[in-house]
Amino acid sequence: MPTRRPARTKSRALSREDSREAIVAAATRLFAEHGLESVTFGQIAKAAKVSRPLVYFHFSDQRTLFLECVYLAMKELRDRFVRQIDPKDSGLDQLETMGRIYFGLHSDAPAQFQILAVYEAQPPDSSAARELYERVEALHGEVNELKASFVIRGMRDGSIRSDIGDPHVVGTCLWAFSHGLCQLLAVKGEHLCQCFGLDIPKTIETGFALLRRALAGKRD
Repeated sequence: MPTRRPARTKSRALSREDSREAIVAAATRLFAEHGLESVTFGQIAKAAKVSRPLVYFHFSDQRTLFLECVYLAMKELRDRFVRQIDPKDSGLDQLETMGRIYFGLHSDAPAQFQILAVYEAQPPDSSAARELYERVEALHGEVNELKASFVIRGMRDGSIRSDIGDPHVVGTCLWAFSHGLCQLLAVKGEHLCQCFGLDIPKTIETGFALLRRALAGKRD
């Protein structure tokens, strides 16, 4: 009786589709941990449990793969903002929710959080994978405009001081504060707890309270 050969075309196609997701997930973890320049395709292939040629099949170079990881992380952050921020809330409440979502990304998806930090630390470079770079920057701009729109809303509804300043500058400062506090607690939190008895949840709540008091208008 002749031996029946298994159908391989469909399974191979599915394997390639699944392997792309595995490669991006592994690359995100490695780039987040080691930075862009210290990660090789060989390391990514090993972490994703695929062959090195398969990594090249999906991604022509390291920069393209890195930007794909950043794009997906930025999209996840943007989507969380869109899904979870109540459009009926005051501008100040929307900004606080935005900050808490950002902290939530660090807790739920630390590799995605960190790869965004790695991207922000890189000098702008559109020489490679220009179309993908522009898609990343478009999402980045969308998030920045969202922050500024909440500041403007708060100034109009009275929950944020009318003399707070340029909404884009305020949004940038709020992002820097949130990111800095989040990174500090992630890197030094355990040490600060041991040395100074710092309570991390209480520190986070204190940070949000400070921001609210600094921003609050007559209504809040």
